[in-house]
Amino acid sequence: MKTQTRASCPMLSLCVLLEREVLAANHTQPGPAAKAQELVVDAVMEIMYKSVVPWSKAVEQLVQQHLEKKHPKQNLLKESYQLMEIKKLLRGYGSRTLNLSSNCLIVTLARYILKQDLPNSLEDALKLAQAYKLPPSQIYFLYFTQLIGQAKREACEMLLKQLPATEAECVIERLATWARLELQDKAHVSEEHKRHQIVVSQVMVDIMKFLQRFQKDHAFKSIECENNLKMFEAIAHLQEDFDIFLTPEDYATRPCGRSSRSSTSRRGEGSKDLQRALPAPLQRQHGEGALQRCPEAVPDAGGERAHDHPEGLNLPAVVHDLACQASTICHQDLLLDCVELCKSTRAAVDVYRQCQIDDYGFTTKDSSLEADRDPYTEWSFQDIFNEDGIVLDPVSVLPVQYEITTALLPSSSDSKLYPLDCSCLSSCSYVEDMDFLKPLLGPVAVMLQSLQECSQLELALRLLVNSFSSGLQHVTSNNMDLALSSQLHDRSRLLRDRECVHEFGKTTLAAVKAVAIALLQKVLNWRVVDCDLAIGYCTLLPKKDVLEILWKVINNTWQNYDKILAVAMVGAHLCSLYKEEQQRQNFLSLITDAEWGIKLGQLGISMQSVFRQCQEVKKNLIPTLVKSRKMTPELILQYCSTFDLDSDAALNLYITTLLLQQELDEDLGGDEGGMADTGVSQGESLGHTDALERALQIIPRLHSTNELVIGLSAAILKLSPYNYEIIEGVLKIIQTADEKITSLPLEQALGLLQHLKSYKRISPPTEQENSYLLENSLEPTPLANTRLPFHLLLQTNRYFWKIISPELSEETFPTLLLISKLMTVSLDKLYMSVVYHVVEKSLKPLLLEQARRGRCHDPSKEIGKYAKTIMDYVLCIKNPEWAAATAHKIAQELPPGVEKTTSLKFCLALGDKWLKVPNLEEESRAKAEIFMEKLKLQYQRSATENALRSCNLSSPEHQKLTGLPARLIVTLFEHSSVEQRMRNPLGQEHPDIHAVVKEIAAINNVDLTKVRDMLLEKWLCKTGPSAAAKEINFQDCVTDIQEDPDLMRVVFLLQMYPTDFSARLLCALLTAEKWPLSRSGPRLTFFYRSRALLCLVHIADPPTLEALLHIDRTKVQYHLKCHIYLSQLEALNIPYTVESFLSSPKEGMIKGLWKNHSHEPQAVRLVADLSLEYQVFDPLLWNGVLQKLLGFSMISYLQKLLEILSSVPSVWQVSNFSRTWRSVILAPFMSVSLPLSSEQLATLYKTFVLLLKCPFLLNLDLIGIAKRFAQAGLPAFSLGSLLLIPCAQKKEQQIQCFLSSCNLLTVLEQVKEHMTTGELAGVPSQIEETVLTFVCQNGHYDKLVKSSLFPLLRQHVASSGHHNQVKDLVDYLVSRNCEEDASALAREFLRQKELMGGKHIPHNTAAPDILKEFLGKENGFSG
Repeated sequence: MKTQTRASCPMLSLCVLLEREVLAANHTQPGPAAKAQELVVDAVMEIMYKSVVPWSKAVEQLVQQHLEKKHPKQNLLKESYQLMEIKKLLRGYGSRTLNLSSNCLIVTLARYILKQDLPNSLEDALKLAQAYKLPPSQIYFLYFTQLIGQAKREACEMLLKQLPATEAECVIERLATWARLELQDKAHVSEEHKRHQIVVSQVMVDIMKFLQRFQKDHAFKSIECENNLKMFEAIAHLQEDFDIFLTPEDYATRPCGRSSRSSTSRRGEGSKDLQRALPAPLQRQHGEGALQRCPEAVPDAGGERAHDHPEGLNLPAVVHDLACQASTICHQDLLLDCVELCKSTRAAVDVYRQCQIDDYGFTTKDSSLEADRDPYTEWSFQDIFNEDGIVLDPVSVLPVQYEITTALLPSSSDSKLYPLDCSCLSSCSYVEDMDFLKPLLGPVAVMLQSLQECSQLELALRLLVNSFSSGLQHVTSNNMDLALSSQLHDRSRLLRDRECVHEFGKTTLAAVKAVAIALLQKVLNWRVVDCDLAIGYCTLLPKKDVLEILWKVINNTWQNYDKILAVAMVGAHLCSLYKEEQQRQNFLSLITDAEWGIKLGQLGISMQSVFRQCQEVKKNLIPTLVKSRKMTPELILQYCSTFDLDSDAALNLYITTLLLQQELDEDLGGDEGGMADTGVSQGESLGHTDALERALQIIPRLHSTNELVIGLSAAILKLSPYNYEIIEGVLKIIQTADEKITSLPLEQALGLLQHLKSYKRISPPTEQENSYLLENSLEPTPLANTRLPFHLLLQTNRYFWKIISPELSEETFPTLLLISKLMTVSLDKLYMSVVYHVVEKSLKPLLLEQARRGRCHDPSKEIGKYAKTIMDYVLCIKNPEWAAATAHKIAQELPPGVEKTTSLKFCLALGDKWLKVPNLEEESRAKAEIFMEKLKLQYQRSATENALRSCNLSSPEHQKLTGLPARLIVTLFEHSSVEQRMRNPLGQEHPDIHAVVKEIAAINNVDLTKVRDMLLEKWLCKTGPSAAAKEINFQDCVTDIQEDPDLMRVVFLLQMYPTDFSARLLCALLTAEKWPLSRSGPRLTFFYRSRALLCLVHIADPPTLEALLHIDRTKVQYHLKCHIYLSQLEALNIPYTVESFLSSPKEGMIKGLWKNHSHEPQAVRLVADLSLEYQVFDPLLWNGVLQKLLGFSMISYLQKLLEILSSVPSVWQVSNFSRTWRSVILAPFMSVSLPLSSEQLATLYKTFVLLLKCPFLLNLDLIGIAKRFAQAGLPAFSLGSLLLIPCAQKKEQQIQCFLSSCNLLTVLEQVKEHMTTGELAGVPSQIEETVLTFVCQNGHYDKLVKSSLFPLLRQHVASSGHHNQVKDLVDYLVSRNCEEDASALAREFLRQKELMGGKHIPHNTAAPDILKEFLGKENGFSG
């Protein structure tokens, strides 16, 4: 490419400059412009020659550009370009020269290109030929020879079809010459060479057949082509079938080469050319010589003398040919002898032919000139009679035959023939002392016996006739007049010859009769009856025998109507000759039957049942005829006309069968078995449209349609009710016949059929349909799955609703409605049925699926659509009672939910509509009112259930109370979700009790005010032991109501009303003496008032409380405490009012209460509460109070009390204070049992918290307490207790001992689970630090590695800053194949160092790099 670029760049530049000059010159002077153009072209050509192949894009573009321009050297440029193209082409095949000096070299190069066998080799070779002016046929010839050598016959045919006619003809002529030379080669005899010659022959046969198409109009060429085709075909056949490789020269010189393929199988046919035709005219002596040579050859042909003959020579045929040739050249005096010799030798040839097994009953026709002709069409079986017989033995029969020939043509070399004299027996005269007749009788008898034994009857008959005729003529011609002949010959001889001829005649006649009878039998039983020959044989026999033979053949022939017809025609012809009219009529009738048998047989119908029967029996064939799919009305009319039958009845039956097909076989007398035998089912059936059209065309041919209509009206009910096509055809025929019928509503039936045709069934066949089919002997059909039964719908009283009901749906209803209107049935019943169907099939499954998914309160759009559809259908029911009953039944069957409630409400509207019907009877009105009462209760209950279900409150307990709405409302306010909502208003979603209660009250007309007052009284005025128990824990938090569910319910109940209303309602309870919301309410105590005030505090805001209570908002809580204290004093029967309580001295009241009521637990707790409230810390008083509280086992109260008193130093001096602390701390352990319950765990947790707050730790046995915690399964609390030991040495010793014996993982887990509150003030972290330090010091890493607490250990080790500990743990992790954990520890440690000013570690550093970095640090530390 570099060389090309360097060479062409200057030339390209020159071309560009020249082009510019040309363009400039075109505008100025035309002359110089033309010269410049020539220079440009010369430059382009120079570039073409100098550029290296393949060209670059620039060179190719330049050449193409100038090829498109018009200039004087355009042709030269094109030729140069073609040469360069050839150069590129040859370069692809390895040739670099264009100097091909001769055509031989060009052809050699083309052959080399073709030999490469590439896809474009032929195209390239043609381009080469075009460039060097070679004819394309030369290339095609080379390519064909290559394809033939590769045995590619198909490729040859395809290429030949693509060539033009003239080109193909030229190539084929050269191929023919080449093929002759290839086949002429005998030097090579290898198997490969044989296969090559076979391919050459076969391909040439195909090519010559192809050539015949173009040369049909050229006589000479067509003959030459045909000769070549025959030659190549013969050579190919010999090669394929006989492995004989004949050359074209052998084919031209050998006679057998000119015989066809079939003649090669016959031995002796080639011997016809052994004798040459004599030149004409010949003299008499030549004829006599020929005639003398024939008898000389006869004994030799008979096998009497042995001569060497060519193999396969048919000597009798040669002798016969010589005799025939002699008859053409002999003298007229010898003509009779030659004729007799020809007859005799012909008989010998026929006898000899019967000695050979080479006649297969068929002959060959000339081959067609068309190549695509079916080879089988070249063969045709003989239609003339060819007698079958046993093959004769030539050794036995030929000598006898030639004895007969010698006897019929006696000759002697000594005898001399005179003019008009003959040698043949029939024409020769008597010779003294010579009997010519007697030598004939013996061979004739022997030959006759042989022929009869071998059933060669034709030869026998010919033998009899020829021999007897010759003998009779010989005797008659010499012994016509006894008196006259006696003058010439001996009288005794004459009498003897007459007697001999008489006996010979008698024997001959008997033999002729026997042979004629046998031959007649053969002819009549031949494949094709030769009528003329049969008539001839019949003339040889008596009339009686002939008729017996004919009828016997006819009677023994079964359904071979062609044979019967031929025999009958023979009989009819003979009866005409015999003048036997009756017999002739019988034969003519038989001819008619046979003709119909043949005609019907072509349709696949057997006529055997009515063959040769009378007219009445002929009628029985009509049912079989009409069932044939190939039958036509014309043929039926012709049949009826031929046998004088009722054409109307036949056409009616034909129309019925045509329409009904196989439906009425049994009713119309059809026999399925006979039908199968006669082949009625053969042929393609007519379509329903064609059958109907044919039936309509037949109706005008009927004289009366009444019987047709009656028959079809009765037959239509016996048809398959699903075959609409047949039913429609029958109805249209009835309609076209225009006969008035009452048994079938025609218009209604046609309308019903039109609706059914457009309808597709959606339900399986019903039992009624199956029963109908069984009752009417109808076969089941797959159409029943997609079609409705026509007949059953037509019978509206019995089957209509049973068929229609399963079909009802939204999609099918419009069509079924039209059908119902057409059949005039009750539309109300239809609407009711479709409503039930839509509910069962569509609505119910959706509702059940929705219920299964738990979305009953949220109806879908699809359910709403079905509900609206059902309502529309119900509203279409005209009978109000039926409409209401239908809607009610649907509502009853629906599952609980919104749809059921809506349906019941819809039923109420329909019931109201029923009651509003004018002129309603009293009985119906009463029925409607009872219906409405029951329906209203059902609606209320269903609506209540639905309201509960909408808020997920449909529990079994609530469902039981749907009939008692007031009790249900009370139960709903006591629902557990109320307490959950009050405790955690922002938690999970809770059911909207308020909305449900309001909805249920509205549905059931319940007075919600009465229910509210009753509930307030129940929950506020609470009495009994449970109320007292609540009072003990009441002061834990003054405004906290979460410990009292009833107060939470009160607050929740009043939240349903406006705040102002609820506050005023509760405020009225604070000042009333008696329950103001009912007449029989209880007396209000301070306990009830305190509960009401507590609820009021939770409901009203501070301004509202200040306005209602008339106290400062800051004193509301104190006012509440006062009410609580007053309620407790009231429980102790100590009468106080609010005013007296507020104004009384508190210390004196407390001491008085202690003095009088110290024996009561409630009073002791009240003394403690009041003392704390009013800061009364008398040591003596508190000493007694603590002792009493401890004595009453009020541990829970004491835990809270001690926490408060721990901040009052003045109480610490009380003697019982420290004892109370110790007792309260140790008391929970007395009741502990493993496993711990949640309550016990909470109590122990509070004990540990109290232990941390205890001011007397020095006086406590912390080791014992730790043991108690350990025994309770709380090692974390035990370790926390040990950490409180004041002595450091003792603490460290106890801790080490404890950690060595406990499960460290359990300790850390309990810290995470139970020590997460802020009350423990750093104790959990101290416990964790102690445990992790112990693990690091003792190397107990295995207890934490691969656990959820390992990150805690890793963080502790990394944050401690001790490199040795980190290294130990890293080494341990690496040894346990925990590289990821080791790298994480190293990464965390290095980050800690980074925070302290160490090296920065990127976040995306890989684990191995982290470990390398850590090890580097380690080396640095070690260094």
